[in-house]
Amino acid sequence: MSLSSSPTRFSIEDLRFFHHFLFAAYPPLPIGGKEIWRDMAALSHGFDYLVHAVLGLAASHLTLASRNEVDYSAHALSHRVQAINSLNTALSKPCISKAEGDARFATLMALTFQSSYMSDGMVDFLAMIRGCTVVPGTGMPSFSESVFQGFTAEAHQQSIIEMNEERTEAKDQRLAGFAAGGLNSLHALRPFCPEGSLKRTYLDALQGVLNLTIKCPLEGFTSLCSMYNIFNGVDHENFTSFIDPSNTIPQILLAHFFLIETKIGLLSLQAIIESFPFRGLIVASWVHNVARALPEEFHRYMDWPLSEAASIDVWMTPNMLDSSMISPPSSLDLSQPRLS
Repeated sequence: MSLSSSPTRFSIEDLRFFHHFLFAAYPPLPIGGKEIWRDMAALSHGFDYLVHAVLGLAASHLTLASRNEVDYSAHALSHRVQAINSLNTALSKPCISKAEGDARFATLMALTFQSSYMSDGMVDFLAMIRGCTVVPGTGMPSFSESVFQGFTAEAHQQSIIEMNEERTEAKDQRLAGFAAGGLNSLHALRPFCPEGSLKRTYLDALQGVLNLTIKCPLEGFTSLCSMYNIFNGVDHENFTSFIDPSNTIPQILLAHFFLIETKIGLLSLQAIIESFPFRGLIVASWVHNVARALPEEFHRYMDWPLSEAASIDVWMTPNMLDSSMISPPSSLDLSQPRLS
């Protein structure tokens, strides 16, 4: 590993961000991965893209954690842009070491989680998730030798199953009712999703998740996690078209997906829910953003997501998150748009 030939100058605020990353803002995945992220923080001195990704993530997290009493959004964006530019440059060259491969993957993970702290970050989040599936195959020597090698879909699903061995009937009943409402909402979208299209594939997968949730909520959630794999076999043109903010039906489908993922996740991941303090808030913002941008004739297809987004905070466990973490920061407008 070689140190950067053009060292970057950092500020006192950057030191605060680095400290915040170590103790609070490191990504909550892989589950139980605190030591991995401390190792990545130690590794970051040798890779510009990683250190900027770490600092940008921490700046975004700290802004939300302070409820905007201190706004580090400009710092967060600056570090994000530098991380992306530097990583793109690095990815144009062969990866020459295990450490460099770990740094590349860790950077994408940090950028992905930073997207999940951005009220307008839904499209960025999906693009970064896709990057996390591409880099292990093309941008690092061998994922099987990476410090992240245990972070597979199978291992993640097993961790979720283990933390839900004592699920209560009350949780299951709540999810069953939620799933039934989601199925009714999604059914109305079928005429817009022709057979053989990516839209139909995504719709069918969402309906399958909700049907499974009614029977077995835990299996519904693990199946939902696998939906990110749908894009693995999709070419770049179709992927970018699907996530394009102007593509109406996919935007409605994605709003449903993130709403469903978040509400089921708030219950399925209660053992570590303190690691996702802003997820409900941000996804509610994504749902509202989609609704606001829709042509008027499609407003009714967002009635269910908007209604459910309004009650996300109710699903959070009171003894896990206090009201100050649930209250939206002042810069996020979560007021419901007027729908006809």
